[in-house]
Amino acid sequence: PGTGQARKAVEGGADVVVAVGGDGTVRAVAEGLAGTGVALAVLPMGTGNIFARNYDLPLGDTSTSAPWTVMGNLLGGEDPDLYPRYEHVMAHDPGAKIHFYGKGVRPGRKIGHVTVLGDNLAGTRRTATLAAHWLSDACWADGFDPHA
Repeated sequence: PGTGQARKAVEGGADVVVAVGGDGTVRAVAEGLAGTGVALAVLPMGTGNIFARNYDLPLGDTSTSAPWTVMGNLLGGEDPDLYPRYEHVMAHDPGAKIHFYGKGVRPGRKIGHVTVLGDNLAGTRRTATLAAHWLSDACWADGFDPHA
């Protein structure tokens, strides 16, 4: 179940389809939505919820964990070796979530994103922007020195 229901929702004009279940349900609904442009929302209710865990979706209590969430795009820079910069971001802000898309690094190419949760919009936006800038350009715009 899931694929047919998702296709029926698309035919009915849905903008978003919610998959409520585990990995099998999410896979089936995603299959039904593939290539349609319709958004998939996931409410993890399965046993393992590997999909939800891999994408840092909340499990159990789904109340808001922070008032603000900001995502910053990671663009490729001149240096393709991102791992040392990843470690520095974790030292600077261990709460930042970094998602690389597995694409080859080329200047200007979107290669991932940084997601940051916070209590105020300005501070959360600043943290996400600094982390994305560092990962892309190997330069902390706030003067942070990862070796100090």
